[in-house]
Amino acid sequence: LQALPHGEYEEWIRFHIRRERQWMSIVRYLMEQDPADLFAVLFDGVDKLQHLCWRFLEPGLAAGAASGWELGIRELCCDYFHQLDGFLAEIVELAGSEAQVFMVSDHGFRDTRHIFFVNSWLEREGYLRWTEGVDARDGDQLNVEGHADPASLFDWEHTSVCALTAGSVGLYVRSASAAGQPGVPPADYEAFCRRLGESLLREVDPATGREVVDRVLYRAEAFPGRHSDQAPDLSLILRDGCSMSVMRSPAVLKAREDVAGIHRPEGIFLAGGRGLRQGLRLPPLAIADTAPTVLHSLGLAVPGDFEGAVAVAAFTPESLAADPVRTGPPTEEPRAFPVQADDAEAAAEDEALIMERLKALGYL
Repeated sequence: LQALPHGEYEEWIRFHIRRERQWMSIVRYLMEQDPADLFAVLFDGVDKLQHLCWRFLEPGLAAGAASGWELGIRELCCDYFHQLDGFLAEIVELAGSEAQVFMVSDHGFRDTRHIFFVNSWLEREGYLRWTEGVDARDGDQLNVEGHADPASLFDWEHTSVCALTAGSVGLYVRSASAAGQPGVPPADYEAFCRRLGESLLREVDPATGREVVDRVLYRAEAFPGRHSDQAPDLSLILRDGCSMSVMRSPAVLKAREDVAGIHRPEGIFLAGGRGLRQGLRLPPLAIADTAPTVLHSLGLAVPGDFEGAVAVAAFTPESLAADPVRTGPPTEEPRAFPVQADDAEAAAEDEALIMERLKALGYL
């Protein structure tokens, strides 16, 4: 996704077409042979194609496609979505007239034309030092390649803040373990974060004079809850069309070589079927409303500690009268289950495999 040679685009898109067909064959088999009260499937080629092929999908950009290669890639992308539309129609048909069908995305998409090299900005401001051998490179790379550990990029004796993954748009502040040790003393943490956030908000694009960072969210604001201590200390909301990189670059802000796709907060929520209203445009929902809505559609109570709420406006008055929204007990605390000695090694191997997959997906 970071730098695919033009010669590999066609096969890469065809791979996603084949993969979605395979998922659909599994969906078809399970819905016909092993039906369940709740069935869910994710076609994530939608995400991958919009990241890499946005310039072939957005009508305004695609209109400028001139070469035969560009036109061919656009046609292949359209074929992917055409086939996917067919899969969705088939799933609705397989579900039957009594089913309730929800289509939800965890984000939307838009174009990205600039990259903010936040770790290079931190270096310039004196918050970070790169480890020896990490050179500044021109290019559009956002993350380290493969399964390399991004923490290996930094000289930790001289680094107090860093970004580890581009997709999280989060900055982590290093806490000093003792007086005189590298990092930020706990007593100075709040003031340090505020100064850092204010400095980021002052950074402007020299070409336009426009701020690069629209908002800075501090940990307690962005990630309230019991596990807030595991979240980034600062989360950045960049200006429209700007993405973040953790790599070292000669320039703090640069134009992308090719327009790409980037996540935007607004996603989609579609619903149809028995007991759901038709032809209605709902007011905006929160992503946390999805789970309570699906639980209610299954006739289940919604745990009292859920953050989201049932999208009651999506259901008909008759449906709500027959099956009112019910609030149930809070979710249970996670429970530990003993692992037999002979299973411990296998469990460790499974955990290592999961961690490698999460790294490959960019989540770690």
